Amino acid sequence: MSVKKYYDTAGDILYLTFAETARSSRGIQLTENIVLRIHPETGQPLKMVIHNYTRLAALSRDGQGAFCLTG
Repeated sequence: MSVKKYYDTAGDILYLTFAETARSSRGIQLTENIVLRIHPETGQPLKMVIHNYTRLAALSRDGQGAFCLTG
């Protein structure tokens, strides 16, 4: 699977696209900064959107966990 990446510098948002986006998709908020878009029928991951990317990346480089995924 190839992943397409796009970074919006003005909004500090990283978009990762895993598959062509369906006409409709469902969003699952993983954290306050990370949303996963999935196909509504198959559950296939389509896209991940990461808000405040530079802050999260900077926290990760310090060796501290920037965020925790639970559930």
